[in-house]
Amino acid sequence: MTTCDADVLVAGGGPGGLAAALCARRQGLSVIVAEPRPDPIDKACGEGLMPGGVAELAALGVNPAGMALAGIAYVGQRHRAEARFTGPPGQGVRRTTLQAALTEQAKAQGAQWVARRISDVEQDRCGVAAAGIRARWLIGAD
Repeated sequence: MTTCDADVLVAGGGPGGLAAALCARRQGLSVIVAEPRPDPIDKACGEGLMPGGVAELAALGVNPAGMALAGIAYVGQRHRAEARFTGPPGQGVRRTTLQAALTEQAKAQGAQWVARRISDVEQDRCGVAAAGIRARWLIGAD
């Protein structure tokens, strides 16, 4: 049997990959996050969390700074659709703030980092090998 560097290799250190890393750590699995870009990754997306997302982050021990959102609106040139949340609020959060909070919690929970891009993946009956790392499982989150 081949020795693994980690149970789980997460390809991508954005919010989805970091949430997956935290879930794996909660199950007692060792985790390596492979992300070639420096933290935090700034791009225009994900500037708000729905109430369910806020609750899921809280369950992972993540509470990023932001503003409460009472609802959501979609606005077009001639149309508008909006709704208020009936339960707990959502939260407006800069993506960089969210990623920094997730990164801090993942590192505090023992996830390891490598500044590598995952491209070629080799799979065998014991797991995967990618970017010089062996793991039992690979999560593609990029």
